[in-house]
Amino acid sequence: MGEELKDKPIFITGTARSGISVIGGILHLCGAWGGEFVAKDKHSSRGIFENAEIRESIVRPFLKGIKADSLGQSPLPNITVCRELANKICDSWHRRVERVLRGQGYNGGLWFFASSLSCLVWPLWAKAFPDAQWIIVRRKDEDIVQSCMKTGFMRAHKKEEDWQEWINVHKERFKEMIGAGLNVWQIWPQEIIRGKLGGLHDMVDELGLQWDKMRIADFIAPILWKKGVFKVSE
Repeated sequence: MGEELKDKPIFITGTARSGISVIGGILHLCGAWGGEFVAKDKHSSRGIFENAEIRESIVRPFLKGIKADSLGQSPLPNITVCRELANKICDSWHRRVERVLRGQGYNGGLWFFASSLSCLVWPLWAKAFPDAQWIIVRRKDEDIVQSCMKTGFMRAHKKEEDWQEWINVHKERFKEMIGAGLNVWQIWPQEIIRGKLGGLHDMVDELGLQWDKMRIADFIAPILWKKGVFKVSE
């Protein structure tokens, strides 16, 4: 499958507005290589830990090519189409991703790509990188709905029930990924918001990264203060 990258990639995904960037930022602090990230904006003061070039030059053009919304809102990708294309273009997808990473300075070590879009086209990523480690970031449905209703760029739906249907599609993709035998971690950032990092610590160790409690505590401190939590435990 073309020239292989040196290590297993880590794909961080989940429903948008679930905290994917928080997990991406933490893995970045723990030593995972992510390349050149999307610039910060008002919706993510800590940063958006998503590789900008992979998103803009590979993922979004693919979505447009299959008549899906490039923001992952509506219409969502047809998973049957993704399955069919996965076998045909997985080699070229792998090579294009590697070309981007090498161009950004990657020369070995664990690397990650964090994007809500990945779960929507998961057969393609899974076929191109069969040894990938996946992190599905989870959040309560009602919290995601309320976040979508309040976030300006989440424009596809106006009603809560329509956002719930959108969430349900993502949850179906999660089931498929687990059922397909992918190496999947599921993590709920509300535990982090409560200051409890034990499960996150275990995941970081399992992934082969270096736990850095102090840097992580500084990174999530604004979240903890906003939520009324003032200390971080192991």
